[in-house]
Amino acid sequence: MKFHILCPLMSALALIGSAQIVVAHPIYVDSNATGAESGLSWTDAFTNLQSALAAARTDGDVTEIRVAYGVYTPDVGPGFTAGDRAAAFEPAPDVAMLGGYAGVLDEDPDHRDTSVFTTTLSGAIGKTPEEGSFTVVLIDGVEGVSLDGFVITGGFADIAMPQDQIVDGPPSEGGGVFIAEASPVFIDCRIVGNHARRGGGVGARDASPSFTRVRFSENTAGEGAGLYAEGGDALLTDVRFIGNSADFGAGALLHEASAAVANTIFTGNTARFRGGAMLLLPGGQVDIEAGAFRDNQAENGGAILNDGADVRIVNTVFGANAAEHSGGAVLHRNGSLKMINCAIAGNQSSFGGAVSARSGAELINCTISNNEASQQNGTAFGGGFIGGGLRIFDAGFELRNTILSGNAAPVGAQAAIRESQAVLDVAYSYVEGQSGGVVNSGGAVMFGAGNLIEGPVFAAALPIGEGAGTSLDNLRLAPGSPGIDAGDSTVVPADVMFDLDGAPRFRDDPDTPDTGVIGDAPAVVDLGAWEFRGGETSCAWDLTGDGSVGTADLGVLLSGWGVSFGATDLAGLLNAWGPCP
Repeated sequence: MKFHILCPLMSALALIGSAQIVVAHPIYVDSNATGAESGLSWTDAFTNLQSALAAARTDGDVTEIRVAYGVYTPDVGPGFTAGDRAAAFEPAPDVAMLGGYAGVLDEDPDHRDTSVFTTTLSGAIGKTPEEGSFTVVLIDGVEGVSLDGFVITGGFADIAMPQDQIVDGPPSEGGGVFIAEASPVFIDCRIVGNHARRGGGVGARDASPSFTRVRFSENTAGEGAGLYAEGGDALLTDVRFIGNSADFGAGALLHEASAAVANTIFTGNTARFRGGAMLLLPGGQVDIEAGAFRDNQAENGGAILNDGADVRIVNTVFGANAAEHSGGAVLHRNGSLKMINCAIAGNQSSFGGAVSARSGAELINCTISNNEASQQNGTAFGGGFIGGGLRIFDAGFELRNTILSGNAAPVGAQAAIRESQAVLDVAYSYVEGQSGGVVNSGGAVMFGAGNLIEGPVFAAALPIGEGAGTSLDNLRLAPGSPGIDAGDSTVVPADVMFDLDGAPRFRDDPDTPDTGVIGDAPAVVDLGAWEFRGGETSCAWDLTGDGSVGTADLGVLLSGWGVSFGATDLAGLLNAWGPCP
């Protein structure tokens, strides 16, 4: 009986012993290595990246390519010709590329610090920038790709050809990176100093790239200097767009493409014509949360020009953006626009200092102040129809729980309305001067329930255009302000649990009467982008502001489970259970 049991067991062990054991392993790249160039260790590392990519494509056991600091160009490696502009780094499927290693010249070659050991993928292969690689990194239909810790620079996808003959992809698109029908992941990368007709930094077509802690800077293009995406979905988290320049969409241009944008900053980007930071064309859904748009410029839409996307912007600051013509911060021409908990301050244009709209929009709990429309282009583009805060054409524009004050213009300091279908619908908000602050040329102004007659009382006022958007503390509500506990809580979306500071959106001030609508919320919401927190204790989990952490706060947390809160938050709340200190 034992024989019959042991026989098959021994046979199985024999088979296992005769089989080759497969072990996943990395490949090493170091331009300073002097060994066998097998890529199997730092000593024997490949000295060029193209050899490592070729090995990874043929060896299915390779999981990582580890690249030491140095500069690597795509025209170097077996089968490549120096100066070949069409050469590009083409990542292998299901292989992670990691830069930032110290390499063989360090006591610990595995020491990795991307801020110290800069690993650069460079397209600067010619004598001038115009002779650079068409595309530095090319990802076409390859999945499982990730690049972590690289500088990507020197791409130049702009060969001389008529505008109507521009092709998709290299050599016209994606100077730094071109992506087609793939979902690569970029982490801790800097995409800087690239150029293209479209997508100076990154060009993406029908792709779903993910960018985390990536910096797009000093890229140039005709369209989409930082990022150009047509089709697909993009995910951007903790990204920076700084100092990019284009004719259209200097930071990012999205066409029939959707994007989720979180904790991302656009600053110092300049478009010659439309969309200083972002140009959004028809066909996409764009969600922006916890972002900042500062010091961006364009002829139209200093920060954002929306021409057909469905856009939702939450907990975002627009400060000191400028448009030569219309929409200092935002020009909304087509599609839909909803802005929640946004501060729009210190922006300037000729018309619509903060927001200019030709399509329907809804603003909830926003603060629009210290913006200016100066009509610097004279009367050629609309006569006296200016609007220091808002300029509304042929569209319904709703303000809820919003403050519109302290803006300036020769005509319509707070808002200007034009054309018969233009409607400004205001409820539970404050418009400085009410109808006196709004000039109406053929449309309608509707002041509904709950609007304040007396101003909200800010912590301090700022001069128009001087520092507003950078000193936003001044636009928070002061103690005793009638804007406290005066909003309509029922219009705040259920997934918006925090204000612009990241503090609980609903907090009762015991010293202020509740004049607004509470609904199912734990307290009456305040007007503007920030909830008043005067006298607040250090009790972070008092989500209802009643001086203790208990079942009401637990209810708020559970109602936002999976959106605003998770298991770590639950543990924190339970640990703080009881009266606040």
